[in-house]
Amino acid sequence: MAERREGTDDCGISDEKLKSLARVLLPIIRNYLSTEEGKRNLAEWTAERQLNKTETKKESR
Repeated sequence: MAERREGTDDCGISDEKLKSLARVLLPIIRNYLSTEEGKRNLAEWTAERQLNKTETKKESR
């Protein structure tokens, strides 16, 4: 098994590149989530995720 190098994720992307990508995407994501459509989609996604989490817990019992 290969050793994990400092400053990279499991896919080999450096922290510097990830931070650069985040600097570009974060404002875009924030702007989208401030719209009515973004808020609605986030609420739907959150509800679906919560439902899946609940179903997974029931299945594991």
